[in-house]
Amino acid sequence: MAYSLTLRTSRRNCDVSPNLSLQRLSRRRRDGPGTPLVWSFAGISGTPLGLAPNMTSAGFIRRLGAGRPVNCPYDRGDLTGIVSAWRYNDVFILTWEECKVGDVHNEHRYTRDERHTFATPADVLDFITHNGLSAIDFHP
Repeated sequence: MAYSLTLRTSRRNCDVSPNLSLQRLSRRRRDGPGTPLVWSFAGISGTPLGLAPNMTSAGFIRRLGAGRPVNCPYDRGDLTGIVSAWRYNDVFILTWEECKVGDVHNEHRYTRDERHTFATPADVLDFITHNGLSAIDFHP
């Protein structure tokens, strides 16, 4: 039996991060028996390319402090990566994953795979600034 997969989003050209979350998967049959099943997703998280405004340092700290994540996908030469930060209980987690272009799905070939914890959003901002990034590189 053949199945068709239909993803419906209100935005085009979404940059889908490795931490893609699919919510409320439902399966329904159109018209009756013998017709293809349609899988519908209630939501897909991702950052639309070119639609998010530049983030300020104050906005970065405010967003993390409110419990909302920030992400920085990047390409540098033949390397691609993502830096993600979010609040978990009373600590702030930052992950930094980097690999050669084309090795995104092979975690054994990552050139950088780090996880850090911080006490405050300001500590997270200090860390990323010290490592050559800034708040304007991040998006909601």
